[in-house]
Amino acid sequence: MSGKDPKDFNLPQADFLKPEQIDNVGRALISLMREVAVLSDRVLVLEELLERGENVTHDAVDSFVPDEAFTHRSQAAMQQVVDGVLTALRGGEA
Repeated sequence: MSGKDPKDFNLPQADFLKPEQIDNVGRALISLMREVAVLSDRVLVLEELLERGENVTHDAVDSFVPDEAFTHRSQAAMQQVVDGVLTALRGGEA
């Protein structure tokens, strides 16, 4: 096996955008994070319904009422996503 890091593609060494495009990148990033938050939350709801042995329907997902434990897990999952994005923005490895 070579010494090449398989994650190298995550941190390309090329300039893709001009400095004046940073606001566009910020807006795109916020939009994507909102979508990730919604998708992550829905996946957690699906997992919860499956664990409870309940029918997984569109209505069941939309009408799901989280308990305190679920809310804690959901917030922790979202914090992990936010931390990863912030780490990447600061130049660290996400």
